[in-house]
Amino acid sequence: MRPVISAFLLGLLAAGCSSPTAPGEVEAAWLSFLKDGSTTREQVLLELGASSSSFEDGRILTSRLRYDSDLGVVPVPGGLLAPKEDYHLVVVFDQNGVVERHNLRLLE
Repeated sequence: MRPVISAFLLGLLAAGCSSPTAPGEVEAAWLSFLKDGSTTREQVLLELGASSSSFEDGRILTSRLRYDSDLGVVPVPGGLLAPKEDYHLVVVFDQNGVVERHNLRLLE
């Protein structure tokens, strides 16, 4: 009986240990609207909702995002523990409210 239980537990453990999706893959699939030099602040807010934080009078926005295979990228409220599929997005806008640059990183 023990070998069956051990095999079952190992199977559960392996199922929960899938590797996270690379930020480049998430960005290509779910953040393709986000283009440096052309996407506006309004477009970012419409697509992602309110940011987690902002700096320099709103020139820099940060968002914590979670990749969900069914829903895509969804905002994560602050304070929640970061599972293996949480990302940190930083968006920097120019003086006209257009994305100057952005960066997506997997939270570790």
